[in-house]
Order: sequence, then structure tokens, then C-alpha cells
Amino acid sequence: MKKALLLLVLILISSIPSVAFSYLAKVNGEPIEVKDFKDAIARFHVYAQMRQKGKPGALTKKNLDKALKNFIDHYLLAQEAQRLGLDKDPDYLNALDYYKRYLSIMAFWQEKFKKIDITDKEIKNYFQEMGTKRHYRQIFTKKRDRAEKALKRLRNGEVFARVARELSEGPYASKGGDLGFIRKGQMVKEWEKAAFSLKPGEFTNIIRTRDGFHIIKLEGIKSPDMKEFERQKANIKRILLKERKKAIRKEWEGLLRKRAKIEINQKLLREVEENIKQIDKRKKVVARVNGEPIYLKDFSPLFKREVAGYKAMKDRWHIKIDPNKLKNKVLNTLIDQKLVEQEALNENFFTKDERLKKRLDSYKRALLIRMFKEKIVAPQINLSENELKDYYKKHKKYYLTPIQYNLRLIKVKSKDSAEEIRDELLSGADFALLARKKSIADSAKRGGEIGWVSERRLPKRVREEIERLEPGEISPVMKKGADYVIVQLKEKKEGQPIPFTEVKERVKSALWREKFNDFLDNYMKKLRKVSRIEIDKNELRMVRKEFGVR
Repeated sequence: MKKALLLLVLILISSIPSVAFSYLAKVNGEPIEVKDFKDAIARFHVYAQMRQKGKPGALTKKNLDKALKNFIDHYLLAQEAQRLGLDKDPDYLNALDYYKRYLSIMAFWQEKFKKIDITDKEIKNYFQEMGTKRHYRQIFTKKRDRAEKALKRLRNGEVFARVARELSEGPYASKGGDLGFIRKGQMVKEWEKAAFSLKPGEFTNIIRTRDGFHIIKLEGIKSPDMKEFERQKANIKRILLKERKKAIRKEWEGLLRKRAKIEINQKLLREVEENIKQIDKRKKVVARVNGEPIYLKDFSPLFKREVAGYKAMKDRWHIKIDPNKLKNKVLNTLIDQKLVEQEALNENFFTKDERLKKRLDSYKRALLIRMFKEKIVAPQINLSENELKDYYKKHKKYYLTPIQYNLRLIKVKSKDSAEEIRDELLSGADFALLARKKSIADSAKRGGEIGWVSERRLPKRVREEIERLEPGEISPVMKKGADYVIVQLKEKKEGQPIPFTEVKERVKSALWREKFNDFLDNYMKKLRKVSRIEIDKNELRMVRKEFGVR
């Protein structure tokens, strides 16, 4: 129950409220809107039903009222943190600034992307273009004069396949240069530009790519099966949407760069190597975008990650690493991010979008509470050695070695066989004898002996059944994978206390949490006494009614 309520509080804290004009409660004059509370409860109720696996949800009058109390406490704590000046703390301001930038960028792109319209015609064209397969042959060589010789023979009317066998290089030469069917996007740009302009039976002039020289012939075209179109439609729409978003991003980044003032610290950039540990990154500025700095501490981890990625490819594909290109790639990414961020903040979406403003307000409260717990409550918790030892003595049952079970086991293929064996065992049959005769487990030759086993190593169902047994007793038949097992408990060793020195950190963590919660609970009691809390009972009754709570 406590876990469910804690989950509800977290949902309430992180919820994105909606615009509403009626109040469920007021906390020192600050309203809690009905819609906000109902949205959070609805999410909690759905989650509770899922956790119940088909059983009725665990939403009752008691836990709904408890949720409202926790919601009110959430507001009280945020107000108290503000009263203590934590809204001016640098950690709070930095975290809030980061979140505002994140929300602004998200809203900026949402606004730009909402105009995207992917038509059925575009989807169909894409399907036909990408689904069309073209059958090609190719003559490939790394020598220009060899390619010219091949082209001359082709123009003289020689069969393409024959010329390919004699002059082409590479694995397809023996097949007359037959590449099979190729779809758009499989080959390099220069190759595709020439190849996709051909009509069946035509061949190209000499095409040069980074690999060498090509002469390409189109043998035929195979159109896609339109029966597949409906099945592929949704996926194609996602692909086109992604491409359109990418194009819009690139367009905006280019536009913002044209009117931006960008200064790059080339001297510092030259000093940056794969290992940047020697450079003090705290205040080093690698670039300025419209006067705003990009720090080396932000550049460094991205550069290291990029280098690591290229190193992995280098080993596999023998790619050369150009550190200067990687530096510029990472820096350009950060510059583009900064430009979009600045533009998004200038648009001030928080004055235009009420939902976004409320999301920010919700985050502010959650952040204030976190600051209050970290900076006001946590420093009050002090633990002495004697307190730790006393706590350990009172809670020894939580610091025991695992229970050990000495077990015997019989495993068979069918449930009926297992039930028959169990009946024989309950009638006095010898376990070891039956195990040797009928068990398919590895332990059969040992009379089913599997020896001492820790409770932690047992599957949950098996452990629960064994916990109920006394030494000498037989378990019910249990399904284990595709088989069925019967277990006999021979002996049991209870867990032994673990020495204090070995569990001291666990004890410290448990006691710290307990004292932290006690301090916070007492603080909240005092806070409630001096606060003005008004609950609209009519609205609360309506909320209960809406959720079927009596």
C-alpha cells in the first residue's frame, strides 16, 4: 500500500496539469485545480489496475483522500522551500534554467513540425520508388585505361557479359558482371545517379567513384507488389516524417547560422587531444555563440565518445581517424544546439502555451522539494556509532545469512506421473529408490540428492513451498519449465547473524532513511498546523463519485 501511495505522489509531482477553473483545495491561497488532481488519479488508477492483473483497481476512499493529503503536502513543502530562500540557490537556478531550455527547445520543434503534412500520394510514390528493383550488370576496374578499353568494345557491339568476364575486376566478373536486383539507396550517390537514369538495355559511360571506375548496364526493372502497400503504409509515413523533420532542422540551423556571431577558440581547439585530462575544463571556453559560451567541459565528453566510436569502426573497417574533423563535427553540433536554444528562449513559449507554463510550475515545485530535502533535512541527520549498533541489535532479523536447505528432488515429464510418485512417497515409498528409477534429473543417480541450497538460489514458487515444510516432508507437485518436480526437505539451517562490521553500511543506510523520514514527518506536522488549508468538499465528493469511490 505504501509503495502504491508513493507511486501516486510521484505521478502527481511529475504530472503535466491542464487548464481548469475550479479548485479542489487551496494551500495558503495557492490553488490545486480539480483537473490536475483528476488527471493524476486517473493515471494512478490505470496503473493500479494493471498491477492487479485484471482484478478491480485498488482505488478506495481512503487512498484517494491520502493522495489528496500528499498532494497538499507537496505544495506545502515547495512553499516552505521558497520561504527559506531555496529558490535563489545556485543549484536550483541552474537546474531550473536547464529544464526551461529543454522545454523551450521541445516546444520550438513541435511548432515547426506541426505543419508537416505527409500525403497518401507521397507515401505511394515512396513505396513505388523504394520498392522498385532494378537488375544491373557492371564492369568494374581500378584502372582508367582498362575501363576505356571495355567501353570501346561495348560501343562496338560486344555482349556486356562477355566484356565483363574478360575485363572486370572483383567477385562479379565471373558472373558476367551480374549484380542482381538493386534498390535505391544501396549504392553510392555517383553510381546511383548514373545507373538510375538508364532505360532497360542501356549502359553508362565510365563512372568514377572512390572505389574505382564503373560501366553499368540496366537489364530490367521489377515493380513492387501493390498488395504490400497497405501493410507498409504506416511505416513509410514514419520514415517520411523523420526525413521531413531532419530537413526542417537543417534548414533552421542554416538560417540561424547566417545571422549569428560565432567565435571559435582555435588555439584551445588545437590543444584538445583524445585525452583531455591535462586541461582544466571548468572555465575554458571553446566557442561563443552570440556571446554565450560553450565550455570545454561540455565539449570534452562528446568528443571522447565520437573518438571511441570511430576507433571501433577503424579496427573493423580500417577507417582513418582525422581528429580535426571530429572536433569540428562535435563543435558544430554544439553550436547548432546553442543557436536553436537561443531562438527557442527568445520566442518565450511559456507566455504563449499554458500547458507548458504549468509543466514548468510543476517542475519548480518538485525541484524546490528536492532542494529542501537535500539542503534542509539531510544535514540534520547525524548517526553515532552507538545508534548504529543499537539499530543493528533491534533489527538483527534483517541481517542474517540466507537460510540453507538440504534437499532431494525427483523430476519427471508429466504431471500425472509426478502425482503418482508423490502418492507413493506419502504412502511410505523410499524417496532415493524412486528417484533412481523414475527421475530424469542429473541427481537421479544420487537418489535425488542435490545437497545444501541457499534460499536465494531457489525459484520463488519452489522457495515458498519449501518454507512451509518441516524436515522429512514432501512438497506438492510443482511445474518447473516444461517438467514437474517433487522436493523433499531433509534438513534446514536457519540464517545466522552477520557481524555488525560486515553490514555496517547497510545499517547506516536503513537508519539514515528512517531518521530522515521521521524528521520530515515531524516537520510536516508543524507545517500543517501553521498553514491555511481549504478543501472544497463538494468538489471532493464529485471527484470520488467520478472514480466510483464510496
